Amino acid sequence: MPNPAPADQGETAAIQHRMSMYAAKIAAETVRYDPPTRPDLSEAGILNRLAPCGRPARPAEVPAIRAAFIREYGDDLDHLDYTIGPLDE
Repeated sequence: MPNPAPADQGETAAIQHRMSMYAAKIAAETVRYDPPTRPDLSEAGILNRLAPCGRPARPAEVPAIRAAFIREYGDDLDHLDYTIGPLDE
């Protein structure tokens, strides 16, 4: 059953913040870790990475989490292309 539409801008902001925090966890464990690694941004990869969270991500949230990650950490992914090679190699 899909979530109902957010009631107001405050609820929308809270949802966006939660997606950003999930993206930050993924980044902290991959592109911002030493040595940096490329994250698995597939649905299964995101859900597995976030499974230990106090409130694990839901499958319906994966597209928003992926978008937040790319928006906030896309430059880190570009940097990895130069340091460890492009994704399709």
